[in-house]
Amino acid sequence: MTVPVPDFHVIIIGAGAFPHPVPILILNALLGATGLLLAQGLKQAGIAYTIYEQHDEETYARRAGQWTMALHSALPYLESILPSDLRAKLNSTTTNPWSEPDPAIAAAIPFVNGATGELMAKIPMPSPKRVIRGKLRDLLRTGVEVRFGRRLTDIRVDDDGVVAVFDREVVRGSVLVGADGVANVVDPVRPETWVFHYCLSIWTAEDPPENAEARRALFKHHMSQYCEPYRSAGEWLSQATPIRAEKGLNTALEDVKRFLDAIVKVVYDGADLQTEMDAYDESAYTRGKQDINLSVEQMYAYHHWEEIMTSPLMKGGYGALINSSATK
Repeated sequence: MTVPVPDFHVIIIGAGAFPHPVPILILNALLGATGLLLAQGLKQAGIAYTIYEQHDEETYARRAGQWTMALHSALPYLESILPSDLRAKLNSTTTNPWSEPDPAIAAAIPFVNGATGELMAKIPMPSPKRVIRGKLRDLLRTGVEVRFGRRLTDIRVDDDGVVAVFDREVVRGSVLVGADGVANVVDPVRPETWVFHYCLSIWTAEDPPENAEARRALFKHHMSQYCEPYRSAGEWLSQATPIRAEKGLNTALEDVKRFLDAIVKVVYDGADLQTEMDAYDESAYTRGKQDINLSVEQMYAYHHWEEIMTSPLMKGGYGALINSSATK
């Protein structure tokens, strides 16, 4: 189905207000970037879109989310979609926007033996950024009109496209995209103001802790066996935070780039919409499955010393995971 440019309209559901309480299994709502980034790409390509958010604007602003996410393998995709003025401001979304790290140092992540403090390896990770979810969301919203207070109640598909039904209106479009889900500056003379992010994993046959208090106790127990500053960090822990998937943001941003490329082919090159969407779905499934398999392999290696130094991450950094995913 080839659709003329003026008649092609993409409906996007979700502008990145995280749900409350947060359903951990829902990915896109946690990221808060996919719908807005897609809107930026469609805008750049001259393709009509409308983006809807179920929350009112006040609630949306309050639910920006201040947790951080690692941006690494998907940085080229993000930069290729953003207009130059927003690309120049990307560093403002990081945890320390005033930092200008040495490229030689920033090109790798140190892998440290927590028990001894020994530097075991430097994991290749070119130009990584740790971004604050709310700041990234707000940057991506720049220049994008969001229709707030629109709760999707029904979807109908017919030969002419898709119909989205909201509380107060009915909207027709060519494609509907569901993206509604699934801050601190380091002061070197005031370490009491620092914010630390620790993620502990253990390999055990025992049943997992039943509640947050038991998880916190287990965390403190294992951290007490580590060297400083990790030991003290475990002692200071007051409240646990649900784990976010570090690869989720990068996978989602790659999804946006691939989906955008598919839509551009349909609109400007006359490609068949169903064929392009089927190819996108297959790519998303294949890459997602490979990410899961690599995560299992890497987590096993983390807890078996004879495997760790030959694991994909240690041998080739995040690039190894990307290349492996792309070739399978």
